[in-house]
Amino acid sequence: MALLTVAIFTLQELARAARSAEKLLDTLNRELPQTLNDLRLTGKDLSGLSDEVSHSVQSARSVVEHDDKGITTAKVQAQNRPSASNTTVNTAKSAEKITEPKRVESPVNTTADAIKTVEELPVATPSDSIHRPGPERQP
Repeated sequence: MALLTVAIFTLQELARAARSAEKLLDTLNRELPQTLNDLRLTGKDLSGLSDEVSHSVQSARSVVEHDDKGITTAKVQAQNRPSASNTTVNTAKSAEKITEPKRVESPVNTTADAIKTVEELPVATPSDSIHRPGPERQP
């Protein structure tokens, strides 16, 4: 009889454990597919983000390489070009040559020559201005 009583209690406990296991399996059956689907979608999102980051890094690398080439080219051009101060000096010298008035030798070299030249000029008289040919004046 004692053995039968222990067997009944054991069978009742096994029935409770079976019901708990059944509830757990039902919960897993309902929740697990959605959780697995969410994990799959998260994996796809991470893969997409990884591709975007990789593409962004490649774009940044190409921009940096392009800028580096531009800086190198500018550096080489700056080294091969005369300095700005030399260019400015050369430009100023060229401008002086162009704008500098040419000196024309005057026949008058001294003050005495100038006085002599003035003395040689004809003196105009009032009668000269009347008889000078020109446009006729009407009163």
